[in-house]
Amino acid sequence: MARCNMEELIKKVGIDKLSKNVEVSFALHRNLQDCRKINTRYYAELSEGATVTYNGLRKPQNRFECNRKGCVNTGTLMMGAANDAVIFKAQYDATDYAAGAVAFYVYPGTGVTFPITLTFKISDVKAMTNADTYTRTITAAEVTDDGYVPIVIDLAKTPTAEVGNGWTPGPVSYIELSADKVVGYSSIAIYDTIEDFETNDVVKVGCLTSVGGSFDVAAVATTCLNAGYDDSVDSFSFTIDGTSVTPNYWKLNPMIGKGTESEGFEIITVKKEIADATGYGKVTLSDLFQDECGYTTVQKTEECNTTDSFFKQLSVPTLVDLKEDQFQVIKNADGTTDLFFNSVAIGAEVLVSYPRTVEIEEEVMTAENIGDVRARMSYPVETSDGVRYVYIFDNVLITSFPFTINNNNETAFSFSITIQRDDDNVFVRRRRILG
Repeated sequence: MARCNMEELIKKVGIDKLSKNVEVSFALHRNLQDCRKINTRYYAELSEGATVTYNGLRKPQNRFECNRKGCVNTGTLMMGAANDAVIFKAQYDATDYAAGAVAFYVYPGTGVTFPITLTFKISDVKAMTNADTYTRTITAAEVTDDGYVPIVIDLAKTPTAEVGNGWTPGPVSYIELSADKVVGYSSIAIYDTIEDFETNDVVKVGCLTSVGGSFDVAAVATTCLNAGYDDSVDSFSFTIDGTSVTPNYWKLNPMIGKGTESEGFEIITVKKEIADATGYGKVTLSDLFQDECGYTTVQKTEECNTTDSFFKQLSVPTLVDLKEDQFQVIKNADGTTDLFFNSVAIGAEVLVSYPRTVEIEEEVMTAENIGDVRARMSYPVETSDGVRYVYIFDNVLITSFPFTINNNNETAFSFSITIQRDDDNVFVRRRRILG
């Protein structure tokens, strides 16, 4: 006789908790600047007897950027014979990119044998009487699957040779391309520095405390005949919380970008003795950052009353009579800086806090940078039965960036993100790892 046993259950799985080895990875992509581009259709001059054919439909794939959307490159100018030369006019101030880079694509013609010797010249005159020459050898292994070879000429490097007195950067430059085989040229672009190609970054968040949110889809209002979901959803919100990040995590800030300054300051405090300077007391600082007019303060070390221990700065650029509790900052032409005091302070020991000159790499936060960086995100998930998955989000906006330091043992980093559809109308891809 059958028993009424209702205690059998279907086996299930759970999601393993976040371990210290789980990381959220962000891939960040910044577009190259497009302000200096030359369509090879518009050449300035050909060498004697040279012939060319322009094909506007033959365009190289973008090899200098990752996952950039839209059409970036233009058509291809095919040379008629080996050693034919073509000159292009660069109507841009070359003093801005004299130590920069020139990128373009070479298209080897049908049946061309390798290697190919490419010659690149740059001059301030179309006649190329004074030019820098860079020679580049192209091998068959460099040809990409679309048939093109991406080339970068680093103008900061010593040229292979010089013609006449060499290139003098000015308001206009001319670029000459030639090769010892029949080739084509496409999509010339000029950049201020080779560092402009630093367009890809990876930021990782670890020691995770939580990742995710929920995918909420609303129901449409019911009718007598049908009901369903509202498919007009455009985005979902997630939060990533962790306590460790890679040092470049600042690049997740959508307002961050490169600055231009290479010299700046850090504030330090040193102990000095006020010296005799003929009617004044003086302290000389060899490394005060003279472009900064603030952050300099002086405190007496022997004053028992902290409130009265500080000297008061007079913001006067020329030396004047000083009271016992005043000082002046006088900048010298040799880069040193003198702090002057009343003569009664001679021999006193003081603490001087000031901005010291240092080399820097500057980043700036401005709303003008918003939209310059495209972000993607991925992280792994493992279920309790050992099956591993990876989640990929190809269109992510970082909408909240942490800017807090606390006095706990660890500072928490919390990032809010918005997940949007990618080019294929997909919000997230979930892929099971099979091996």
